[in-house]
Amino acid sequence: PNVSMAGIDNDEAMESAIARLKALGHQKIGYISGGLGSYIYQERYLAFFRAMKKHHLEDSHLLAGHSFSAEECVSTHLPRLLGCGCTAILCSHDLLARDVLNQCLRMGKRVPEDIQLIGFDDVMISTVTTPQITTIHQPVEEMTELCVEYIAKSLKNESVPQKIVLPVRLGERGATVLKTEI
Repeated sequence: PNVSMAGIDNDEAMESAIARLKALGHQKIGYISGGLGSYIYQERYLAFFRAMKKHHLEDSHLLAGHSFSAEECVSTHLPRLLGCGCTAILCSHDLLARDVLNQCLRMGKRVPEDIQLIGFDDVMISTVTTPQITTIHQPVEEMTELCVEYIAKSLKNESVPQKIVLPVRLGERGATVLKTEI
C-alpha cells in the first residue's frame, strides 16, 4: 500500500505504433528487443504481439528477436527479420533503434524508403540520427515529478495512488516519414 508507480500503458504504446505502421501499408512488422530479463522489455514484447493480433497482422514469434547484446540484435536478428520480408522494425528502446538504423544503412537499406523504423522512449539520441528516429514518447518529466511527489507524501504517511498511467504519443520523425509526406 505504500508503493506507487507512475508509468505508461505499453499496450497503448505498441498499439499506436503498429496502427501507424499498418496505415503506412506495412503488413510484416518485426520487433527487436533488449534482453527479456527486464520487466519493461517483457511487457513491451508481449504488447507487440497483442497489438499485431489486434490489427490482424502476422503475430508469429519468428518476427521478433531479443538479446542482452545489441550487437547480436543487429547482426543476427535484423538480417533474419529483413530476410522474412519485414518492411518495418519496431525496437524496445531508442538506443537499439539507433543501432538498427546504423546497421540498415551499412546494409545499403534506405530509411525510410526501404525500411521504416520506430524506437521507444524518446530519448535525445533519437533526434540526432539521420534520419531522426520515430519513437514512442514517454512523459518522463511528468513521471519523475509524480514519483517525487509520492515519495514526499509517503514520508508524511499520506496516502498515494498505487498506479498512475500517463498517456503516450508517437513522435513521428524521418525514420517513418517519406519526403513526399513532409
